[in-house]
Amino acid sequence: WSSDVCSSDLFLKLTSQTLVLRLFGMALLYINQVLLARLMGVTEYGYYTVIMTWINFLVAFSIFGFDHSALRFFSVYYNKQEWAKARAFLRFSFRIIAVAAVICMVAWFLFLWDKQQSVNIRERYPRTYSEAFLWAMFVIPLLALIYQASAVFRSIHMIKLSLASMYVILPLGISVASLRSEEHTSELPVTL
Repeated sequence: WSSDVCSSDLFLKLTSQTLVLRLFGMALLYINQVLLARLMGVTEYGYYTVIMTWINFLVAFSIFGFDHSALRFFSVYYNKQEWAKARAFLRFSFRIIAVAAVICMVAWFLFLWDKQQSVNIRERYPRTYSEAFLWAMFVIPLLALIYQASAVFRSIHMIKLSLASMYVILPLGISVASLRSEEHTSELPVTL
């Protein structure tokens, strides 16, 4: 009977920690969105939203479903202590994800290149939009690998580490990078 009490206490503790991490991460994301909207203005924030949407789409494509397969296969290899198979799965999945992310980066770059080479000026993106798109393509492999690492941590029951990377470190990184880029763009001279 005492083991049931201990397991329910452990469950309650882990669940409450998970809830706190998720709420903290959501609060960070909300504050980030409000700050970015205020600092960027309507047009630039619209660009940011479109870019982030495309990044998330390409990251989902780059992951290739390996995040779900980590939950299914890696956890089995880890629990059975089949270390060779576990290492092979990690190597294979991270390599495929990295290659797919690089292919997405190259495709994104070629799309931008084609768009900016258009004879019709109306078909071209504004310069700031194109530059933001160009720099954003480097985020694709990073996010894809972070998502996969988070899935691997979840598969071996390292929930707090998995959630910390997704809901705390990632939003903080986006906030810092966004604020740093805003500082640099606000220091640029204005030409008419």
